[in-house]
Amino acid sequence: MNRYLTGSIYVLLAGPRWVRRIWRSSLLLRVTTTTLALSILVMAALGFSLLSRVTSGLLEAKDRVSVGEAAAGLSEAQRVLDAADTGTTTPSAARLVDSVVTTLAARAGSPGQFDVLLLSSGSSPDAPERGTNLVSVTSVPPELRTAVTDSKRQSWTYTDIKSLDGRSTPGLVVGGPLSVPSVGDYELYYLFPLTQEQQTLDLVRSSVVVTGILLVGLLALVAGLITRQVVVPVRAAARTALRFSEGYLSERMKVRGEDDLARLAGAFNDMATSIARQIKQLEGLSRVQRRFVSDVSHELRTPLTTIRMAADVMFEERASFDGPTARAAELLQAQLD
Repeated sequence: MNRYLTGSIYVLLAGPRWVRRIWRSSLLLRVTTTTLALSILVMAALGFSLLSRVTSGLLEAKDRVSVGEAAAGLSEAQRVLDAADTGTTTPSAARLVDSVVTTLAARAGSPGQFDVLLLSSGSSPDAPERGTNLVSVTSVPPELRTAVTDSKRQSWTYTDIKSLDGRSTPGLVVGGPLSVPSVGDYELYYLFPLTQEQQTLDLVRSSVVVTGILLVGLLALVAGLITRQVVVPVRAAARTALRFSEGYLSERMKVRGEDDLARLAGAFNDMATSIARQIKQLEGLSRVQRRFVSDVSHELRTPLTTIRMAADVMFEERASFDGPTARAAELLQAQLD
């Protein structure tokens, strides 16, 4: 267990060091990775901006059309109710509400572009309320109902359109006050599903993601190719310089084209040629120096041998010499030793 734990810790610690070593040693990896990271950031910012503008544009268009449709529907519903009130007999409240909902449902077309809810503003439990396509009353936020009843004018907000069968879709609800003769105040709500807008946004989002991935990959590939065009000659120069330092003085870089890298290779070759020439000159001077020393040593060998022999004789016979001469013989022997 301890061995396994020690091995796991070693792998965790060695991993970052291995990555850092590769990162520091590879210019191609650094440039490509940096380009990839910056491209991702730029594409994410552009994609977010594009989606925000598309979403804003779609919702603004939907709001404008929906509010206009709801205003026309309110006018049509009020006209139907006012016409029914001018007859000789006044229909029941249920028939009035049904006629309004039926008229407005016909305006929605097939499939319905919107649903309607006709809700009573009063507290009477007997007041009839109607809706289309099993739309739940909970689809209308209480805040919107309060705004419609208090301001007595058209209001709208975003909501989740809920059905009695449990389905729920994002949508826009527009409401306004309505007066039902002989019954009281009502609220008419138009519920516009945002299904098409959501599908459009999903398509745009997927297109942006796919396009962004392709562009980021393409930019990384281009950055890698461009960097490789610079890195390969630099690596060749490093290899040539290494072999040159090992004593291969004939090593040279290949010069291709007339660009900056070609001028770099030419300058490197000129420098290598100059250094090789100076090294050869120094080697020649060294050979001359060694020959001179050898010749001098050869020329001085015989006289030095003769002097050595004479000094040995004088040193052995120093006892027969006077004081200064004997001292000179000793000094000469010491110097030769």
